[in-house]
Formats: sequence, structure tokens, C-alpha cells
Amino acid sequence: MTSYQLPARATSKRTLLKGTAVAVGGTVAALAVAALVNRYLARKAERDNPPKGRFIEVDGVRLHYVDRGSGTTIVLLHGNGSMIQDFESSGVLETAARKHRVIAFDRPGFGYSTRPRGVVWTAEAQAELLSRSALRARYRFTRAATASAAAVPPTAAAVPFRSVLFEVVRAGS
Repeated sequence: MTSYQLPARATSKRTLLKGTAVAVGGTVAALAVAALVNRYLARKAERDNPPKGRFIEVDGVRLHYVDRGSGTTIVLLHGNGSMIQDFESSGVLETAARKHRVIAFDRPGFGYSTRPRGVVWTAEAQAELLSRSALRARYRFTRAATASAAAVPPTAAAVPFRSVLFEVVRAGS
């Protein structure tokens, strides 16, 4: 009885396809494990570092903020890749709170603030959202200074993607 043998070329294509399938399957499995580990570590970090502030919901966005001190109110907004804890660890929050009421927000998608899908979170969109949060808290923006201390109007242009300080006053005063 003679056996039929595939030509060498056909065997190498089959081997190549089998090897590719194994590589793709292995990559998918590794990504799934990495996603599960990432989810576990993120939840552990949240348990180990609970939010220190309060939350306000504005237009379906849950904003995390801290409110400290008394006097003229200023609002601190962090830059990209940071959060309220950066103001705390640097001492900026406590120093400002000695003479002012300081409200520091986590921007949408940073720290403990949510970032709903389907919204392009431009500087303008974030400024509008934070303005509405101030109105809900019965404050209005009056003046803003960026980290470079340049004066900017309290509009969408007042929230660049770096730290910004707003001075606010009680609405109606």
C-alpha cells in the first residue's frame, strides 16, 4: 500500500497557516490576560486610594472635587495626565486654602471623574461643563490665570490642557 504525499510546497503552506493561527491565538490569549490583570490592578488601586472629595453630577458626568478653606473662592483645574492628588501632594491646595476657599476638580476622564463616551472632550466642552457645575453651586467664573499667570477671559479659551486657576464669586453678588 502506497501512501500519497503532498508536494513539499503544499506542506509548507499548511504549516505556515497552522503556525499563524497558533501565533494569533496566543496573541489574543495574552491580550485577554493582560486586560484582566489591568482591570484587577485598577480596581485594587481604587480600593487602596479612595476619593478624598465629593461628587457633583452635571449633564450625566460625575465630577470629583475637593472643597477646602474659606474666603475668596478659587477653582483649580489640573493639566493632562494629572489629578487632584497632584495639587495635594505639591502643597498648592493647602497653601491656597489658608487664605481662600479652594475647589479643585478632576477633569472628565481623570482621577475619579467619569468620562462618558460619545463626547469629544475639547477644552471648550470641559470649560462649558465646569461652568455649569459652578452655576449649580451658585458661583460664576470672574477671572482666570493659567500656570503662566497670563490673564485670560472666563470662556472656553480659559481651559487649556495645563493647570488653570479660576477666581469665582458667589452668583448674584
